[in-house]
Amino acid sequence: MKFLKWAAKQFSDFLDGVVFEVLSFFYRERASVVIPAFNEQKTVRNVAQAALKSRFVGEVIVVDDGSTDKTVEVAGKLGRTRVVLHKRNLGKGLAIKTGIKHAANDVVLFLDADLQNMTPHKIDNLLWPLISGEADFVKAGFSLKRGRVTEIAVKPMMKILFPEHDFSQPISGQFGARKNFLTKIKVIDRWGIDIGIFLDAIKNRLRVVEVDIGEIVHKARSTEEKAEMSRQVMEVMLSKAGLFAERFPNVVFSEHALFSGDSVKDPIASAVIQRLKKRRFNLFLLCYGSAENAREKARQLQIGKYLVAGKNGPLELLRDFKKALKKNHVKPAETAFIGSKTFEATLFGTVGMGIAFSKQKEVCLKADRTIKSLPEILLLEEWTAPA
Repeated sequence: MKFLKWAAKQFSDFLDGVVFEVLSFFYRERASVVIPAFNEQKTVRNVAQAALKSRFVGEVIVVDDGSTDKTVEVAGKLGRTRVVLHKRNLGKGLAIKTGIKHAANDVVLFLDADLQNMTPHKIDNLLWPLISGEADFVKAGFSLKRGRVTEIAVKPMMKILFPEHDFSQPISGQFGARKNFLTKIKVIDRWGIDIGIFLDAIKNRLRVVEVDIGEIVHKARSTEEKAEMSRQVMEVMLSKAGLFAERFPNVVFSEHALFSGDSVKDPIASAVIQRLKKRRFNLFLLCYGSAENAREKARQLQIGKYLVAGKNGPLELLRDFKKALKKNHVKPAETAFIGSKTFEATLFGTVGMGIAFSKQKEVCLKADRTIKSLPEILLLEEWTAPA
């Protein structure tokens, strides 16, 4: 049975190879493959050779990040491979930056140097969505035999922060994009670089395709390394998830998101408000009816400013909302609005980010983001490590 499965896989790969051979004739664009490497003398040759055999690869760049073993010597003996040196270890993020800078082609694919079973077929599959124009960003989906940071930390966090996106492997050093995107984003220089670029692709609304390349084998990492990796990855995810104080310094809460009648819905609401104020967000409460009602509710949660609007139809609400923002010198594009009622969804299209705090389908469909509980607002902040 195992032999039959193996034979079927080989035949399938052969057919795919024939198809890619034909397609490569019609699609002339070629990619640059960048391989960041630090002390990977045992595996860097195989990864580079697999890339060189791909039908869609025009060049291979090994960025040696200050290796102390024979990585440079091994990579230097490979034809059609450029080796770019860092005199000392600067981190994977800076190695990726160096690779982007030296890439001659518009399409750039990144591969980890410690892969033990990378093949040209897998690389062809990864590059095809970019070469064909099907995707703006491609990442590898794969299986691993051992436990991963992905399963215990990253996937649960993705479900909270990015519930609308479902990927089997959010973390992957095997990803590709075009240089016009890669050169405009901020690339960090530590673990978490891979998920950081991936989340930037989501934020920039790129067409993201995950390509299943089957099982891959990395070198094993120690428990201590995995723990540190997990911590840094979580920080990066939080930093990429959020309201971004620079982009959305103004946060407007609908009274329906915080109050049920005259009572505060959630006992933790005051703590959430104080945390946002501490981070220097400008907070507003949008209320309906009288100014007295708005003033009292804003006082209960210690929100310094409030807006009053009518709700006799979406046009009146929209008019009053815009008028109130203008009166307070607030730019709609720099504002996040948290709404929970159907009639409030009309405001989502007028602000920089619309956040639905609701179970109503009509509201959630029109929102940029959705939350299920008030404390999730804190996860939407731009994350900075505690002092």
